[in-house]
Amino acid sequence: VLFMSLCFASLLHASLMTVFDLTMVLERIIAIFCVKQYETCTKKLGNSLLFLSFFFPLTEVIWAYEGEKFEAPQISCLNTPVTRTKQINVLFTFAIICHIIAIFAIITVFLSHRHRSSTSHTLTSRFQFSENIMSSRLLITLSTLQLVIFLTYALAMMYLRISFNPAKVSLPVFKANVMSAYLVPFYTFLLPVIAMFSLERVERTRRSNFQSIVQIKSSGNEGWANYSAQLQQQWS
Repeated sequence: VLFMSLCFASLLHASLMTVFDLTMVLERIIAIFCVKQYETCTKKLGNSLLFLSFFFPLTEVIWAYEGEKFEAPQISCLNTPVTRTKQINVLFTFAIICHIIAIFAIITVFLSHRHRSSTSHTLTSRFQFSENIMSSRLLITLSTLQLVIFLTYALAMMYLRISFNPAKVSLPVFKANVMSAYLVPFYTFLLPVIAMFSLERVERTRRSNFQSIVQIKSSGNEGWANYSAQLQQQWS
């Protein structure tokens, strides 16, 4: 008896997590290095990233399962056809590589962005840099957790597939081990918890940044000069 539809099972075994991770990194890169374009094309950018998030996994599904008849009954979408073991291992390897590249890319972007933010002088640019840094910190945390979870799952799956011996281990035991190695629900459980604490920290950081970024004296000759400069900048 099939526990889930074959289409859903195929999509679940595609590297949706990997592509989502890469699209988040791409979004942060555009937000950091193309601030003006990012502010004016958020809708187009979101639609494009959404399209890429589903286009590449669907392409991988076609490559991995093309010609498969799915005649053997499965009780879970985690149990892929035996005839597709090689393709699934390739997808797991590709996903691991993509996750490692993604986490190093976002760390590099984050460090580069911190350096650029320290050299900015205008109030607008400093505020934008501060907001992007806080968003990047949350992304690094989620990407690292996702990398660890998926890396553990992928390595465990590859080990179970390679070491499986029908003469020593029964098929039900093998399928139970596969389900035990599926750690993605832990990531799903931890995601809102991490997001909640991160948003609380962002709120505290934002309040302190407002006080540190806007350091304008409002009295005396210096206060009048600052006030005049702000008026001139506003109406120019």
